Amino acid sequence: MAFTSTDLQNIEKALLELATGARVVRLSIGDRLVEYGQAQLNDLKRLREEVRAETAQVEPTNLEMEETAAMEMPGSSISRLIISSISDAIST
Repeated sequence: MAFTSTDLQNIEKALLELATGARVVRLSIGDRLVEYGQAQLNDLKRLREEVRAETAQVEPTNLEMEETAAMEMPGSSISRLIISSISDAIST
């Protein structure tokens, strides 16, 4: 199953609800409606990590979208240099 950023948002919302006292949460993941209770909290956390990993590989990050936009702007050679420096600093 291919996960989306919406799935990740739904999972994070469900985790918050369980952490703040809800006994059972229902959430949509793809085209399925699933239910988790307090006893499955760790299962839901593992699912969150799986979805995070998958969506990070598929969907561009905000920084990647900003880099693309900056490179398409006039004077983009300067923008590329700045973005490249920022990217290098973040990744190290």
